[in-house]
Amino acid sequence: DPRVALTTFGGAASCSIAIEFGFTGPNATNAMSCASGTIAIGEGWRLVRDGLCDVVLAGGVEAPLAPLSFGAFAIIRAMSTRNDEPERACRPFDRDRDGFVMGEGACMLVLERGTTPWPGAPASTASSPATAPPTTPTT
Repeated sequence: DPRVALTTFGGAASCSIAIEFGFTGPNATNAMSCASGTIAIGEGWRLVRDGLCDVVLAGGVEAPLAPLSFGAFAIIRAMSTRNDEPERACRPFDRDRDGFVMGEGACMLVLERGTTPWPGAPASTASSPATAPPTTPTT
């Protein structure tokens, strides 16, 4: 089965999605850890902005909940040790924080050219993504 190759390499997910939905054009996967989704959205925005694509599906997923991930972050003492109070363990901006709590998540955005969104889509006036914020203060 030639599709077996799509299950064994880093770009498998994006290729499988493109095949399933008949997407054509650039198809890329990056492996930049926590920044991967933001980088993908920035690259997608550039493809639309530069006229290389009319529509781009971009985003990311993080699914690290595996023994190796837990072990690696435990070794470097990056994870919270509040096992007796798990509901209070995740508090990244608290002065008494003692590490992070691992989780999983995903987000995909449809980025498209023009000012008229597809029916039902919220309108946006963004001219640059979060990957390239303005150089002057906005607040």
